[in-house]
Amino acid sequence: EVVELGEGAVVEHLIVGAPAAATLRTLDVRVGAGAAYALTSVASGGSWSRLGADVRLVGAGARARVATVALATTGQHVDHTVRAHHVAPGGASE
Repeated sequence: EVVELGEGAVVEHLIVGAPAAATLRTLDVRVGAGAAYALTSVASGGSWSRLGADVRLVGAGARARVATVALATTGQHVDHTVRAHHVAPGGASE
């Protein structure tokens, strides 16, 4: 899944993972100049679940915030991998 924010855009992205046998999701996010991207991901249930996200701050002053929650019990595996790439100057991530 590709998410691209133009100059000054603001996006709140919510992902809620429902129980399933196996789930794999990848995100490629590009945040433009002065734009702000926020990702909140909640994963629960299922035997195996993985979210891989690459967030690229490609414009000057781009901002990103990522928060993840994993709810698992015996025999379940939940993995969130997030990489922030500060490509342009003045960006911030948390």
